[in-house]
Amino acid sequence: LAAPPDAAGVAAVSTVSFCTSAADELGIDRASLPPLTRTLADAWDADFRRRMARDVFAAVGRSLARRQECTAAARAAAALGVPAPRRSREGRCWALMVADIVEEEDGRVGNECVGDVSAPRGNTGKKEGGRGAPACGLERSIAGTLTFSIAVPDAPLPPPWPAMGRQKRAYASNVAVSPAARRKGVASALLSAAERRAARLGYDELWLHVDQGNEGALALYRALGYESAGLEPATAAALALRLGARRHMLRKCLRVAPWAKRARARADARDLL
Repeated sequence: LAAPPDAAGVAAVSTVSFCTSAADELGIDRASLPPLTRTLADAWDADFRRRMARDVFAAVGRSLARRQECTAAARAAAALGVPAPRRSREGRCWALMVADIVEEEDGRVGNECVGDVSAPRGNTGKKEGGRGAPACGLERSIAGTLTFSIAVPDAPLPPPWPAMGRQKRAYASNVAVSPAARRKGVASALLSAAERRAARLGYDELWLHVDQGNEGALALYRALGYESAGLEPATAAALALRLGARRHMLRKCLRVAPWAKRARARADARDLL
């Protein structure tokens, strides 16, 4: 698995990208606040960022540990020549992707900078697509992160509620880029790696969500070929306390090799056993 600093780096990038101050959420000009109120607001925001970083660090650690257990169980089953148990196959359905800042001559970030830190340690230098990427070591400086999973993004209720017969899809979430690495192609490289992984698993679409009002992200996704699939179900938004702020659902069609479609069909058939 990835070294512990990878989890810390993911937590740091996620906190910077997703944490907004209470004043900003309420549309309040911080400069107009009384000094004591501003001090209290700053203390509240700092505490929230610390708690979020701690929670993300713990969640990443648990997910990586589970991925390692699934991979070990699948390898043990393969060594015995028996079908892998369903739980051990869950490892293929989740991946944590990170990107290093690798400057090219044009100042952008190449796809070779993207690696899957959820892979076993012997494969951490393998990028999505076949060629090598910088190994996950103590010197890794994470510029961006993305979570890849097989999920039901258009489900009316979030897990663990049943998906109401909806189809499972390849899903990209938690796309976060460090402020110092923005506008350098990091998000595009991460999404490109997620698309290759989805196609290799036999999925002909990659789905994602984006908040209403996030025009910059919407413009990026549309430029990369993502099309609108409507708004997320109102029930899912209400349970996530996003009343009146349902997210956009976007999807992109992918080209999938016939062998990948057959492999997915076999895997889905095994999951039904």
